Amino acid sequence: MNLLHSAEERETELGRLRVVSAEGLIGFKLQAYVNNPKRAQDIEDIRSLLRANYNTLNMGEVRRYFRLFEREALLDEIIIDIDG
Repeated sequence: MNLLHSAEERETELGRLRVVSAEGLIGFKLQAYVNNPKRAQDIEDIRSLLRANYNTLNMGEVRRYFRLFEREALLDEIIIDIDG
């Protein structure tokens, strides 16, 4: 993942910071979960990010992260849950 390189610079109260996209944050959280499945909160965070931003996310990019970590079935489950 080249997420940090593609992070946008934003002006904040702390000065200029590089901020990853919502898609990138999902990718980082997925990687953390894959590295340590006890990090169940990361999956809940991914669910929340997807639910809150589903209509504006680049789902192709999100799916590539899940494919990279061989977790596409998990993404499909989350999407079904969101669509209700």
